[in-house]
Amino acid sequence: MIYKLRNTCLALVLLTSATATLALPEDRQLPITGRSDEKTIETATGLVTLSGNVFITQGNLEIFADHTTLETNQTTKQLEQLIADGTPARFVDLPNLTSSKVEVSGSKIEFYPNKDLIITTGNAEISQNGNIVHGERIEYNTVTGLMNIHSQRSVTGNPEDEQAELIIIPGALD
Repeated sequence: MIYKLRNTCLALVLLTSATATLALPEDRQLPITGRSDEKTIETATGLVTLSGNVFITQGNLEIFADHTTLETNQTTKQLEQLIADGTPARFVDLPNLTSSKVEVSGSKIEFYPNKDLIITTGNAEISQNGNIVHGERIEYNTVTGLMNIHSQRSVTGNPEDEQAELIIIPGALD
């Protein structure tokens, strides 16, 4: 319990100065552009699937993945969730004009904009300006900056598995 609390507190220090959100507010008003080898669009359900060399942008946000699904709310026409899979999948974004980019990577990245939540699993990592949080699963609230980091050991229950890791570069926090 103390280990989990300590990891959460240290992770908060790591990216709190990345401001309250992961992205510039004006970026969320821009169109989402996606390129891939294949696309499937289900207009009745609002589900878009991109496969093969996926590259998605929205303002400063860049997403790289092998496979991505985007689901929009049919009533509001707003993005409900984006799920990216890759080796690894990566989100790169600029939180504000005075900080450096934040990179989120993992085998799978789930983004829920209405919940202000990013979940990355499978060799999960969040980094900014040389500061790194690494674990098997990271849940990141983009508004509060709260991160819950789960090691491979805590996910599997195997004491031989890896622990979560945190690297903070003195003077490198934005």
